[in-house]
Amino acid sequence: MFKAWSAAAVAGVIAVAVFWPQGAPAQARGDACTRELARSTLEGVDAADSNAQLQVGEACRRVAATARGIQAARARFYSGRAFSRAGQTDEAIRQLEAAVNTGLDFEPDFRAELRAGQLELAQAYLNSGRIEAARRLLSSPTLSPADPAVAYQRALLSLAELGPAGEEGAFNALKVTFAQDAVRMRAAPGGPSFLTAAEISRGRSWLFRLGQSLAQASLRAEGRDVVQRRSDAQRAIDFLGPMAAAIDAACPDPSPIDCATGIGGTEAIGALPAKAAPTREQLLDVFFQIGIAHLKAAGLQESPGFSALGGAAGMSGVGALDCVSSNLSLDAAQHFQNARYAFDTYTRRSSTSSASSADARWGLGCTILANLPNVSDPNERQRQIAQAIEQLRLAPNRPLTMLTLARAQVMQGQYDGARASFKQALDLSGAATRCPRGDVEFVPGNRDALASRIYLEVARTRYAYGAAPRESDAMIGGDLYYRAISEVAAARPASLREAEPDLRCAVYLNFDNVEARLTLGHLYLKLGAEPSGGPQLDRPPYPKAEQALQYFTRRQTGSVDGNAEGLFLASQRYTLAQQYALADPARARSTTDRTFLRDGELAVSYASQAYSLTQRPQFRNQACRAQILFGQIGEQGFCAAAGVGEDRAETLLYEGMYWLRRGQREARTDDRLKSWSRSIQAFNRGVAEKMIGQTVASANPGQPQQIDLGALLTYGQRYVLACRGINYNDGEVTAPEVKEFFRLSGIPLQCGGRPS
Repeated sequence: MFKAWSAAAVAGVIAVAVFWPQGAPAQARGDACTRELARSTLEGVDAADSNAQLQVGEACRRVAATARGIQAARARFYSGRAFSRAGQTDEAIRQLEAAVNTGLDFEPDFRAELRAGQLELAQAYLNSGRIEAARRLLSSPTLSPADPAVAYQRALLSLAELGPAGEEGAFNALKVTFAQDAVRMRAAPGGPSFLTAAEISRGRSWLFRLGQSLAQASLRAEGRDVVQRRSDAQRAIDFLGPMAAAIDAACPDPSPIDCATGIGGTEAIGALPAKAAPTREQLLDVFFQIGIAHLKAAGLQESPGFSALGGAAGMSGVGALDCVSSNLSLDAAQHFQNARYAFDTYTRRSSTSSASSADARWGLGCTILANLPNVSDPNERQRQIAQAIEQLRLAPNRPLTMLTLARAQVMQGQYDGARASFKQALDLSGAATRCPRGDVEFVPGNRDALASRIYLEVARTRYAYGAAPRESDAMIGGDLYYRAISEVAAARPASLREAEPDLRCAVYLNFDNVEARLTLGHLYLKLGAEPSGGPQLDRPPYPKAEQALQYFTRRQTGSVDGNAEGLFLASQRYTLAQQYALADPARARSTTDRTFLRDGELAVSYASQAYSLTQRPQFRNQACRAQILFGQIGEQGFCAAAGVGEDRAETLLYEGMYWLRRGQREARTDDRLKSWSRSIQAFNRGVAEKMIGQTVASANPGQPQQIDLGALLTYGQRYVLACRGINYNDGEVTAPEVKEFFRLSGIPLQCGGRPS
């Protein structure tokens, strides 16, 4: 807050005050003291020189003892300010109180010193813990509420009184003023908005310190869902933005950010300790963190297990974000534009060392990759992928940045180059030779998240991209369900077999690699359902799939990303195993068999838990199909028709099958007939609402991938009529795959036979 004093000026003041001729009038000595202390030649003194400040304080105190009127008040003001700088708070308060109390009589000539003295005294009160005295002083009618320096002191009062709880309120008070250009803050000397250069520096310093603390808390917040994580990121932007504005004001663009004098250290206040001035790297890091916050606000998420790999102290963390696999927000394009500006600012205004801007190079590459879903033209998309690769290659060779580079090369179609980058990432991580051969047990204590992620991405180069058009959105993103469920379902069996060793290695290296477990478990279920294509990796009841997926089914408490998908696949393991048993008469089980009943209960329970965690239609449909297959007909909600258009027509098929199955299990005739009545009503509505040529996907073993929905609904109508004893004998012949769909879905022949 105060003017700085040079050593030479201090020496001059001491000479005037101490070695003044004994016979000189006291008034002359007072004039000389106040005149010297007010001169601009005192601006350049190091305020941290305690000895010099003590000498000035003593000199002006002696002058004040003999001076009279306004001169004495001025000498006391300058003495108190010097003692405050020297850390002599008690003496500073005595001198400043005298200056403020007597100075009220000398308005308007003493107005500038009176304002400065009141603010200095408020600071001294806060430093000595006298909160109430500071509050009363800052409420003085002689201090304008519009004065930025008054707002600054009130912010410090909040910190002294509330500690960390007062940080946000203090930050909001400071950002209004200290994120501005210095010219606007200085205004007219002596006016209510006048701030000295030292006051501006201290205000920016506190703005930086508080913003850094609040932004760190926001960026490290563990939001429970996507919406909360985006909200946390936006909150961080609200703190980082004023910090960046203050840095820009202290170090004007386009000069390099190297302005330690513009933003310095902060003193202790209340429970908050003193803090040293930020380094050049810490100032630059604000722009990097703004970029990261915008990426998170756009929808990018940290790859599971990567939060611990975020680098050294401070807020930086390179590579933890998954740049190509996220659900983007509606305003993602704007966030990506802001992120690119922030990262570009970092690279432009850093030192000439390439290492100092490496993080920002990664950020630029990550931002370009993340924005690809907003680029519709295939040629432009490839051009931007090339730009991303260029930026990533400018970053030093780190495992995490090499991982991002490799994924960009995959999108460019350069699979050999991607595998080379993956190998380099593995070499840098030191995990290239740690995967044992064969079907070894997974080790619960293994937690090498980075190497595990690299092996997972190597596996994806083998199956995830070959069948998809290069311009497809499938190349550039997708959530966990897409990556672990949809991609595997669409992959060629041969490519999945190639990927299996890498996926097992990923789980072996990191027991908690959720995506690798999901992908591996689904891979086993997919290959077990293949009737041809070489040796099978797993067979019903899929013991290898169980090994991968029991991580989700055995969790007693808590939740992880992918829990819903894991329970969904665990339910599918039971339904697929039962369908294989139905397809092979030698393996058929009685519906009263204990293992059959247990498997049915678990299949329905896991699917219903998955749906309760994430309301995906696929999870709801799995719960319904498990109910029909195992005759677990207690809860009808999962099979009730839902959706609109084609989706609703398909759910009407399953609603009809549910009531058909339920009717078959009813003990009382009236209940059985009511269920069959609801069944045929659902089939009838489905026939009316289906689209021409609409099909249903079939996961049943040995069946075509798609079956005509109209044929299934019509067969359902005739099936119920046969159960009711009505047989038209129209001679219609139903396609074998339609009949098999019902049989492998668990509809038994307990109604007197099916229509032919």
